[in-house]
Amino acid sequence: GATGSGKTTQVPQFLLDDAAARGAPCGIIVTQPRRIAATSIAERVAAERGEACGAGRVGYCVRFDTKYAPGRTKLLFCTTGVLVAQLAEHPTLPSVTHLVLDEVHERTAHIDFILTLIRDRMREGALNLSNFRLVLMSATASVGVFRSFFEGVGGEGAAPLPVVNVEGRTFPVDIKYLHDVELLVGRKVNPRHLLGAAADGLDAAAAARGGGGGARGYRNLNVNDGGLGGWLAQLYGPGGDVLLSPEVDRKCELDAGLVAEVVAAIARQHRTGGGAPAPAPAGGNWREKKAAAAPAAAAAAPPCGILVFLSGVQEITAVAKALERQRDTADHLAVFLLHSQLAAGTQQQIFAKLPPGRARVILATNIAETSLTVPDITDVVDVGQMKEARYHPKQEVEALSAVWEARANATQRAGRAGRCSRGTCWRLFPEAFHDECMAAHGVCELRRSSLVELVLALAMSHEDLQVIPEILDRTPEPPAGSAVRGAIARLVEIGAFRWVRLPQAPLQPRRLLLTPLGFQLARVPVAPQLAKLMVLGAILGCGEECVTIAACLSDKSIFARPYLRGGGVDAEKEAAVQAARRNAFGDAACDFTAACRAYEAWAAAADGTKKAGVVARLCLNAAALRSVAALRENFARALRGLGFKGVGVGKPAASKQRREVLAKCALVGALYPNVAQVQEAAAPGRFVRGGQAKTRETIVLATTLDAVKVHPSSTNFRRSEDAGRGTWVVYHRNIHTTASYLCETLLAESMDAMLFAGAGAAVCLGKPKPGQPPPASKYDVPAAVAIDDRLRFACTFRTAVACTTLRQEVDNLIFARILDPAAEEGNAHAAAQLVIDAVYRMLTSEGR
Repeated sequence: GATGSGKTTQVPQFLLDDAAARGAPCGIIVTQPRRIAATSIAERVAAERGEACGAGRVGYCVRFDTKYAPGRTKLLFCTTGVLVAQLAEHPTLPSVTHLVLDEVHERTAHIDFILTLIRDRMREGALNLSNFRLVLMSATASVGVFRSFFEGVGGEGAAPLPVVNVEGRTFPVDIKYLHDVELLVGRKVNPRHLLGAAADGLDAAAAARGGGGGARGYRNLNVNDGGLGGWLAQLYGPGGDVLLSPEVDRKCELDAGLVAEVVAAIARQHRTGGGAPAPAPAGGNWREKKAAAAPAAAAAAPPCGILVFLSGVQEITAVAKALERQRDTADHLAVFLLHSQLAAGTQQQIFAKLPPGRARVILATNIAETSLTVPDITDVVDVGQMKEARYHPKQEVEALSAVWEARANATQRAGRAGRCSRGTCWRLFPEAFHDECMAAHGVCELRRSSLVELVLALAMSHEDLQVIPEILDRTPEPPAGSAVRGAIARLVEIGAFRWVRLPQAPLQPRRLLLTPLGFQLARVPVAPQLAKLMVLGAILGCGEECVTIAACLSDKSIFARPYLRGGGVDAEKEAAVQAARRNAFGDAACDFTAACRAYEAWAAAADGTKKAGVVARLCLNAAALRSVAALRENFARALRGLGFKGVGVGKPAASKQRREVLAKCALVGALYPNVAQVQEAAAPGRFVRGGQAKTRETIVLATTLDAVKVHPSSTNFRRSEDAGRGTWVVYHRNIHTTASYLCETLLAESMDAMLFAGAGAAVCLGKPKPGQPPPASKYDVPAAVAIDDRLRFACTFRTAVACTTLRQEVDNLIFARILDPAAEEGNAHAAAQLVIDAVYRMLTSEGR
């Protein structure tokens, strides 16, 4: 159905009313990719039906928030993640008669996973097709992909899957391309500056068709000829198969001045062309008449709202500054920014009521494509670019790349205009580029994201873990085999999976099994590493801190930046904020501890006024803090459900310093193998790649040996450069933008890693260096502690034995508590406390 046709709110009600009229049993589930969409749509549908959401037939269920009446609610809105959990518990969905998957064009990993499971259950006969209906809804979905995916489900001779198109746009949207933009701003635009390497393909195609070539040959292109084979092959791979969204040429920079000119010209066009001119006063000179008539003319002009889609925060800032330089129109524009780094309250400012004569200009990223509706938007400016997250399993790095949007994205963006009157979408690229060079649809999330959580969810719903690659291979667009293998390897490193050779079949290949820890992690609705952090924290007696840290890492950052109105960062205010944070958090050398202390300062404030003071002084995100508070409560409830009864109940008995030291240990154990090491001098060895010497500031990953940097937003950005050789950097995320950066870090020492990193520690004997005197005793001979096959710590044999002995006690303690989380009394509990005390004394001893 067309954008704005009402399919999301009306189709579920049609199904509900039809079942009620026939007296048939009814259980409808409608999924949304985002929780805010599920909750807001449920509230709206309930209001349309004249009932309170959750009290009658309409309700919702999202992570950590439910509002429905068991036995009475017949129409349930939920997120795709909630449905995945429901399928694991009830594979055949016995009480569901209609499953509606909305926004299927987004092709998230959960959507593809649900489609695969439902199709398999249909083919197996587990779902009664006479009693069950599956509805897929979207404004821009590829019908052919889904038709071929479900082909043959109904058996031989089954009718083809029906497709219903709903025309629902009240006001048309005119699509304008680069040639029209040139006419609007009154100057020529070189497409090479906008398209980069893509312009070469357009030029070649134009010359082949007799268009004369040159920078503007795109005007004579016949879009049905398909003359961009070479360029498309580079982008899409052999055979035209879309492997990744085509990246924007790095030489191609956004022309912020052109975007500002377009916005100013649109606003000027609305201001001068809207409504009849107001009558001029009878007396006075022409200047007085013009001044007196200006307010009336502005009031007579129709409302003007301009939504500009840009790829990222830097581009938004550049366009905002360029608009400030548009002196003739700057006073007539109200510029708002919209991106994920802004606090929720700041984002809501885009809906502010404006005085007559001022045009609303929203500079936004692609978060405004589907989750934003501003009623007075009349024009959309689309630069054709967006940022896309990609995960590279071999390098274990997330990359945020600037890519060309797909035609489906372009349609969604154009659909933001024309909600209240006839709209226009101005596309800053040629029509031929849109029709020939842009992919029809973006690459599904399953092919460009980490599969760790999905693989763990599959392990909970299938006894035989060997079938996991086969299941993922049956999805509409299967992920790469290397990505599946990488996810399994990461879960083995976390300790959730284990390769074993069965005693009854010693000659058979090893089999993959779910460990007791993996079973516990799968029952906590969060990323496996964060679930492990909370489990380790509950075992070590620092559960409160670890739950807070996990909540902070699961949502938007609680730390904000002081942005100027024009989009840049207020450097003076940011320096003051950093000083206030240092005074409040101390020298933690740990982003996780800083976030925990910031949340605790906010939570300890007695009332709303004092909380607001903490937010202002430390420049925090109030909405994110409230979300963290809700996540903490739910995470603590989940841990108590596993059997860790002491989390979130009462005041911790241990001192704050002790809990923070042990929380650091839990972080090292949970985030491993996300570790890197500071390299101070050039030396041959394990952490030098390709014979190249590393500089003093180099930080090298222990997993891939690649050089990385600590992200400037980290408290360890400067500390890591001054840290001594051998200092370990434990991190939560490794992202690649202009370089590879470690985000959310802590500085750890070798003892932390020896006691908690990896699956175990072993003693390795070394060789004495030539020329050194013999050791005083056999316990002082050179040795090393090896963690897996990745980390190696040189020490004496005496130290190696002491560390590995304590490490064995720590491993035994963790394993025993995972098997029996409620063991908090008796001799076992006393012995566990002795082990934890020994760890704390060793980590805080000056002579360790």
